[in-house]
Amino acid sequence: MRTWGNTKIVGREPHLAALGGNFRGEEHPNWENQKRHGGAKGQTFMDYTMELVPECVVIESEPTGYPRAPVGKKKIWVDTRNAMVIAYITYDRRGNIWKQVDPAFGPQVQGKFVNKDETGHPHWSWTSVHIHDIQSNRMSLLNHVKQISGGYSSNYYNPDENAVYEKFLTQAAIARLGTV
Repeated sequence: MRTWGNTKIVGREPHLAALGGNFRGEEHPNWENQKRHGGAKGQTFMDYTMELVPECVVIESEPTGYPRAPVGKKKIWVDTRNAMVIAYITYDRRGNIWKQVDPAFGPQVQGKFVNKDETGHPHWSWTSVHIHDIQSNRMSLLNHVKQISGGYSSNYYNPDENAVYEKFLTQAAIARLGTV
């Protein structure tokens, strides 16, 4: 059974997206984007560097096989230059916008700081994400950081993929991690 269906292209249009200049490696030792603006306390949104994506394909899908699903449909914007999802909106069953997801991506370079891969080139990754529940006006802010509590560090390459699976993705690992 498929979770999403009735998928269709509903448009082609330009879109503003955070695709570069959003890494904070030089200004914060844990790479956190601590610059904020907007909202009642001036802390709702992270500062992003935006750029115009000249063409996106806009795709809509609906949940299938789940008649009581709270989501009525989703709409995603895909950058036609690289097939990357750069924006995502969900709608409730009444057709009202529910949540908006705005990720930021880019090379991990800021000023003189460069987080390099094993070949000496800058890593390219997501840097942060805004998840705005528009109906409740709650904002969740995610940062791609160097390290989180518990000693877990960002890692782009691990020669033993099975070890990663065993450490993080088995039911035993998830139960163990939930008690940290």
